[in-house]
Amino acid sequence: MTALTCSFPPALKPKGTIGIVSPARWAPPEWIDKSQRFLEAQGYNVVVHAQNYLQQGQLAGNDAARAEAIMDMFADNTIDAIMCARGGTGALNLLDKLNYKLIKENPKPFFGFSDITVLLHAITSRCGFVTYHGPLGWNFANSDDARTLADLQTVICERKDKHIKLQYPNVEVVRAGKVEGRSFAPLHPITAGLSDILPFEKWSPVHVYDSKSHFAKAVFTFAPSFAALNASGHAAS
Repeated sequence: MTALTCSFPPALKPKGTIGIVSPARWAPPEWIDKSQRFLEAQGYNVVVHAQNYLQQGQLAGNDAARAEAIMDMFADNTIDAIMCARGGTGALNLLDKLNYKLIKENPKPFFGFSDITVLLHAITSRCGFVTYHGPLGWNFANSDDARTLADLQTVICERKDKHIKLQYPNVEVVRAGKVEGRSFAPLHPITAGLSDILPFEKWSPVHVYDSKSHFAKAVFTFAPSFAALNASGHAAS
């Protein structure tokens, strides 16, 4: 598989409009409201899709409604960037329900993390523009960490080059270096049966654990994931 060539979506401008959607778990309305007020206080216009307030079990509405909300935000030329309200579960169900042609024709910053990671990779792989592993609406509703917003703005608003240095105060660097690879945990379930939607090359996952006491538990947790990668042919020796 050849290396993927990506372009950057248009940068989010000051006083731009951010759309909020919930592709995965349902977020309490107060979280949505708090994140909206926080972003509006920073000078942004915020559009909250009605889908955010739907609830079907743990999810923010059924699969069709969640996929439609994403498409609405990409199709709306008044929306400059799209933020996901919450991760959790459910995003995987949307991979075959998105109109990637429409998304490709309307590139804009799309960001989130956790379960949203599968959507980030799918959109980047199918549409050829960068998506951002960044904060969720939940982060702005439950934290006043100014650095989270500052880093997001540095990446999607002030980007002048593809290499950006972010600041991490109070973090000890044990060994400086460069790390490359895929985000393993959110992606291993899609290696079987969905390669036409989210293509994978062979890759070697790296497992990092924080102490010897957790080693046995970590091996037990990740063993099925490595087995799935081997069975699908995506794990390199």
